[in-house]
Amino acid sequence: MTHLIIAGIPQDKEFVKAEMLAHHLNRNLGDFQMTVHRLSQQEYQTFCSQEYKEKQWDIRMARDREYKRDLGQLVYYSTGELIGNAEDFRKWSLQSYGQQYDLDDTVLSKIVQEAK
Repeated sequence: MTHLIIAGIPQDKEFVKAEMLAHHLNRNLGDFQMTVHRLSQQEYQTFCSQEYKEKQWDIRMARDREYKRDLGQLVYYSTGELIGNAEDFRKWSLQSYGQQYDLDDTVLSKIVQEAK
């Protein structure tokens, strides 16, 4: 069972793309679960600082064997293994499940506008 944590700011288009991809995976895969944290800018910065410190990501490589810093969105396994940002998540989804989710720009803009 894969359980991912996704955190970001709802007004961020890349976060919305990641969240929608996660919902797509949740609906279409039997072994996928997610927890989504929609946070204000300040809450997100605090959340990231706490997670980085707790999970030691400053000295621990992400799944793609790279160090990740200053991520605009945060995606990681519930076990603590970091995937990265929204772009890293899209690559992971395609590589792991052969799944992608393209969101129309008009729909994406509407979702972001509603979040403001």
